[in-house]
Amino acid sequence: MDPKWTFLSADVELTNMCAENCAMCPRKSLRRPQGFMSREVFSRVLEVLMHFRSRVTFSGFGNPTLHPFWADCVQSVRAAGLPAGLVLHPSALSPETLRLLAKHPPSHLEISFPSVDPALFARLCPQADFAEAVQRVLQLRRLNLAQVVCVGLQTDGSAQPAKQYRDFWKSHGIRTRFFPCHSRGGYLRDRSLITATPVRSASCGLLALHAFVAWNGDLLACCHDLTGETRMGNLGEDDPLPLAQRKAECAADGPPWNLCRTCDEFRKGWPLPAGDCPFDPALRAGQLRRATHGR
Repeated sequence: MDPKWTFLSADVELTNMCAENCAMCPRKSLRRPQGFMSREVFSRVLEVLMHFRSRVTFSGFGNPTLHPFWADCVQSVRAAGLPAGLVLHPSALSPETLRLLAKHPPSHLEISFPSVDPALFARLCPQADFAEAVQRVLQLRRLNLAQVVCVGLQTDGSAQPAKQYRDFWKSHGIRTRFFPCHSRGGYLRDRSLITATPVRSASCGLLALHAFVAWNGDLLACCHDLTGETRMGNLGEDDPLPLAQRKAECAADGPPWNLCRTCDEFRKGWPLPAGDCPFDPALRAGQLRRATHGR
């Protein structure tokens, strides 16, 4: 497998700090050090991602907008000619965040809005008010951002929540995605929320197409590594080409880490890419689309 595929998409964790206490987020199990990405580390990480022409999303185990220069990071990635997006909880959509989103618009924006059932939302996001959260999301419409998607979680076995979720946001002109709730690498203790099942695949399509960079520059298998056990190196210090080669080998042969043995993250089942990784952005986007939607 061409190692360059392994950086097709990259989540960059500007910080793993967060003020929320969401039920589907096992923050209490986080054992990696907490902090904020420095300008020096960010500059080096951006150099690496420019080399691989990665689709960049500021995400991870924290709220990116808590970082003091998150908007500058979005601007820098886009100025480098790369897609730059964010994953945010609706509580992060403060007036100041909205102002900066308008000034430095991302190429894509995902809002983690787990449920449109007010009672379930209150259970999953106990520090957020449902009506206020909806209004914060609706304020995004006036910014005319390119791609805004609300992402929901199925936490019971019925199909109704997915339809309810899609219909709710469709009535407001907002696109959606809806996924089964998985165990976050086995760290989610409330088993009543989990509807995903272990993925029966020796290889890992997520590792093959996606990179996760922690705030300190560590390259980890995915954001669900809360201890750092899957560390393959550091993008601020190490030659990225051997790291990409190792990622490709682990993706094809099967990840060797304990974290991955009972993985129920659906993206593990993404098909492995074939052939050389293209430079053309449209062809690269097409590979992600085929992996995500099976076409």
